[in-house]
Amino acid sequence: RRPCRCAEIGGVIEQCPHLLRHVRRKRREHPNQRLDRFAHHADGFAAFDDTGAVIPEVWNRWLAWDPVRMAALPGYADALRSLRAIWIDAGTRDEFYLDFGAVAFRRALDAAGVPAERVQLELFDDRHRATEYRYPRALSWLCNQLAG
Repeated sequence: RRPCRCAEIGGVIEQCPHLLRHVRRKRREHPNQRLDRFAHHADGFAAFDDTGAVIPEVWNRWLAWDPVRMAALPGYADALRSLRAIWIDAGTRDEFYLDFGAVAFRRALDAAGVPAERVQLELFDDRHRATEYRYPRALSWLCNQLAG
């Protein structure tokens, strides 16, 4: 496996396109350390300190990559409007509350002027993990949209 090239973007892990790879590596290296969104890390990975207070400079970096906020920006809104299909789904029992994020993103797409027929939002009765059974449904819809 090739090493990550995040050093080319200044080593800012939050901006790395391989963010999940970094998280998995940290879990292997520190199996007893909590790596959820509320954990504190000396490297500034989490947006909260050990008391739960927001670290503004880190939180602002997270917000800069928030899809709901990005959808309102002209360049991103133009790109979203140019897409022929956008599939969004989340479990209603998602441990990370991504069902709320999915609904917020869908509303942001509406506000950005993305045609409703190009967007499919599905909330389903399940959690965050082991949702591979949803792939055929998503792929079927996406293929039909792209073929049409």
